[in-house]
Amino acid sequence: MAHYYLGQAFSLSGNPERAESEWREAVRLRPTMLDAQEALAAVAVSKGDTDLLVQTSEQIIRLQPGSPNGYALRAAARMARKDMAGAEDDLKKAIEIAPQSPVGYSHLAGLRVVQKQYAEAEKLYEQALDRDPNAVEPLQGLLNLYFEQKQPAKALARLNQQISKSPNNGSFYVLQAKLLLAGGDAKNAQLAAQKAVDLTPSHEDALLMLARTQLAAGSADQAAATCQRAMRESPHDVRPVILLAQLQELQGDWRNAEQTYQKVLQLQPDNPMVANNLAYLMLEHGLNTDVALSLAQTGRRGMPDEASAADTLGWAYYHKGTYQSAVDLLEEAAKEDAAKQNPKKDANIYYHLGLSYEKLGDKARAKAQFERALQITPNPHANEIRLLLAELDRPRQP
Repeated sequence: MAHYYLGQAFSLSGNPERAESEWREAVRLRPTMLDAQEALAAVAVSKGDTDLLVQTSEQIIRLQPGSPNGYALRAAARMARKDMAGAEDDLKKAIEIAPQSPVGYSHLAGLRVVQKQYAEAEKLYEQALDRDPNAVEPLQGLLNLYFEQKQPAKALARLNQQISKSPNNGSFYVLQAKLLLAGGDAKNAQLAAQKAVDLTPSHEDALLMLARTQLAAGSADQAAATCQRAMRESPHDVRPVILLAQLQELQGDWRNAEQTYQKVLQLQPDNPMVANNLAYLMLEHGLNTDVALSLAQTGRRGMPDEASAADTLGWAYYHKGTYQSAVDLLEEAAKEDAAKQNPKKDANIYYHLGLSYEKLGDKARAKAQFERALQITPNPHANEIRLLLAELDRPRQP
């Protein structure tokens, strides 16, 4: 019991590694301790540790053979191992032993989505919601299904229908705010987020969504205040800290943004997004290039497919004077940026690539990238790029 509660304390204080270690010791001493097994199962899901998930789910099944939860967890492990037949057997068993629980239906719907059996998935999600109108997981799955089928209006209509059935569920208003914001309706998204906060004042997701909608509506000061409130309510949740740092950057308060990012890295030294953002900020404001390079490498390792991470690392190499390495990374960034489903492109990537080509003496390629950057808005370097293009077009003096 002492190891279990110590694990809980470490988890709440933002130290997941120590928490996992204590929970492992708890189940070593008492394998029948259900709370510790469930805590380790949650760790396994968050880390993608299939072996641990198999161990804990099977122990949970032994301890609670009449509960669907262990079967749902083991099904998730089997799906991760591409054992779809085994996963299906587990989920059908979950439904058989607990037909009034939404758990089996919701997870079987997830399997059907993977199998691209969308009509069956929709039916199963609805069955889960029939059994528990307040269940968030099947509703989120259903909305994701509609988005995957490019039906955002249907998703919003179905969400509104569920809210009418469960009008006091704060999590549903968080989902509503997210959908409205994605659709460009910042005003009503903010109203939905505020409703979520009113219903669940300490809910970190509600506060974070409210801050995002306030920012989208142009109320940066209000958003910053909401971030501060979220930080007080959940001092070990780094998400409002990250959003606050991004707000400070947008407001030109880069010194405080740097300090705020550093606070996150004290809690999560390997957070790739924060390492990437801090590296870029340092490069832009002439801070320690070696530290920025190290941070950019952390960002790239953690986000190997993100154009922004390749751009930051390439930009760091540019500042170090290693121009060929800069070009290699920035070409990758440009390729990743061009492949994005989202039509919004990043002008900085092509600007950085043009500068790197210029340093290598490849004026034709530099010019092509500068021209490409000018086609993208917003572009904070547009005036500078026009001057560079004029310089490249100027005839060489004999």
